[in-house]
Amino acid sequence: MAADKFSHCESPFVKKLLSRERLIATRRANQALAIGEYHPLAATGDVLLYRRSHSGCASVIVALNLGDQPAAALLHGLEARGRVVLSTCLDSREGELIEDEIDLRPNEGLVIELSN
Repeated sequence: MAADKFSHCESPFVKKLLSRERLIATRRANQALAIGEYHPLAATGDVLLYRRSHSGCASVIVALNLGDQPAAALLHGLEARGRVVLSTCLDSREGELIEDEIDLRPNEGLVIELSN
């Protein structure tokens, strides 16, 4: 994938472009992101949180920190457990296990594929 080829690059423009490319690839790989139902979830502050679901594929949670400070989102009553499939920071968070609480860095977005 192109992100591997340019992972050493520190240019904000290149990182933004690669993030967009990886988001498009993730969306194509998961029907819940592409055509699934939208379910808004409760969040506070600068966090936007929602779940996308579609029959026959894993549901995903999208968590966006729109602020310039770290933030957390609690997954109240969702019994949600999943793994990060994409971070807009393009770093090693992919594969990280998420349970009950999502910690977000400033201006970070995560796509989390649920295992239940």
